[in-house]
Amino acid sequence: MKEELQLLKRTQIDTSLWDRCIEDSVQSVVFAFSWYLDITSPNWWAVVLKKNEGYLWVMPLPVLKRQGFNFIKMPLFTHELGYFSVLKNAADYTPIALKLVKKKIPYCIDYTFNSKNTVATTFYVEDIALSLNNAWENIYAQFSKDKKMNIKRGIKRNNEKIELSEIDTFLDLFEKHTAKRIGDIDINYIKDQLQQLYKALAKHNAISIFATTDNNTHESVSIFIKHKNHFQYLLNTATEASRSKNSRNYILSEFIKSNLNQDTTLHFGTYVNLSDLDTHYKKQLRPYFEGFTKDRVLLPVLKWNNLPWYINLIHLSKKFIFKQLSRINFL
Repeated sequence: MKEELQLLKRTQIDTSLWDRCIEDSVQSVVFAFSWYLDITSPNWWAVVLKKNEGYLWVMPLPVLKRQGFNFIKMPLFTHELGYFSVLKNAADYTPIALKLVKKKIPYCIDYTFNSKNTVATTFYVEDIALSLNNAWENIYAQFSKDKKMNIKRGIKRNNEKIELSEIDTFLDLFEKHTAKRIGDIDINYIKDQLQQLYKALAKHNAISIFATTDNNTHESVSIFIKHKNHFQYLLNTATEASRSKNSRNYILSEFIKSNLNQDTTLHFGTYVNLSDLDTHYKKQLRPYFEGFTKDRVLLPVLKWNNLPWYINLIHLSKKFIFKQLSRINFL
C-alpha cells in the first residue's frame, strides 16, 4: 500500500482526475476542488493514490514556505479539507499518507479534516450545523430565545431580501463597516481572494449572495456557498444602522425558509476554543451562530512540529513576547 501513494506538488497533479475524485467521493466539499485550492493555496501539494488512469484517494495539502522550510496552514475561506476517496477502506490510507507528508513537511500549524474522515487525534474543532430537512416551525423551535426575538425584529424592520449577481457591493460594505471590527487585516488581499473566489464559484453555480436595502441603499449582505447537500454560510457584512434592524438575521431566516424540507445542512463554520485574548470572537461571533442550533459536528485536526530546535527557539520567543505585551495592553 505504501508504494501506491505519491506526494505530488501542484504542477504534477492531473486537474481533471483530481476534480473527478473530489466530485465522486463521499467526503466531497467545495474547498477541495482544484479551482478553489488554486486561489486559496496556489502552491498546494497532495498525497495521491492513482490506479487505472484515475485518482482513487487524494488529500490536499495547503503548503507554504518560510525560512527554507515547508509547512501546512489552513488557508482563508477554507473550513475543512482531509482525504477524499471512492474506496470503502479510505481511512486505512491516512496513517501511511501522514508518514509520507511528515518526511517532507516538518511543520503543520493546523490541518482540519472533514466530518466524514476517521483520524487518530485528540484535537477537534466544532462545526455549528443546522439541518434544513424539516418544517420551519421545527427549525425555529431550535433557536435560542434571543435569536427568535431578533428574527421577529428583522422580519418587522426589513422589506425583502434580494439576490445579487456581483460581489462588489459586499466588498464595499465589508471594507467600510466590518474590516475595522476585525482588527489588523490585509483588506486588499482579502478583497482579491474574494473576487477570485466569486468568479470561480459563480462559474460552477456554487454561490449565492443576498442583501437587504433601504431607499435603494444596500444595508447588509450575506454570502452562501452550496455544494451537493452542503450549504456554507461564508461571510456577512452590514452597516451600523442595519445592525439594529437585525438585517443579517432576516437574511438567514429567509434563506432557511427557502430551502426547507431538503436533505441539506447549513454550516456556519469551524471554530476552536480560543484564548482569553479573542474576546471579540467569544462575546460576539460564537453566540451569534450558537443561537441557531445546539447541533455540533466534530472535525478532526492535526498539528505537528518537527522543525530544528533553533527555529523553534526563535518561534517560541516571539510567542512569549507577544503574550506578555498583550497582557499589559501594549497590543
